[in-house]
Amino acid sequence: MENTERFENYPVWIVLSSNLVSLLIYGLSFYIIHHLGLILSILFMIYILAFEFRLLRYHCTNCYYWGKICRFGRGIFSSLFFKKGDLSKFCEKRNDLERYDP
Repeated sequence: MENTERFENYPVWIVLSSNLVSLLIYGLSFYIIHHLGLILSILFMIYILAFEFRLLRYHCTNCYYWGKICRFGRGIFSSLFFKKGDLSKFCEKRNDLERYDP
């Protein structure tokens, strides 16, 4: 096994570069969708904001890095708005379609 470096708090340059990639993907997607129409681009932005909110609320709160600087910086951001969750639920596999069974 090779020895890998682990961080308690990630360096700022990693957080910035990770977020830059995400922002570039979101920006390019918005640009492409904007050519299809203003309404679609607004709906896309609402979708992205809802996705990010869901990530912060239901995933980041159960992460080890909640309240710390994770690779994407969302751990510390999540701790500003939400209470800490249960670490054992972080990678819990769920089948969300089961709740729709009659």
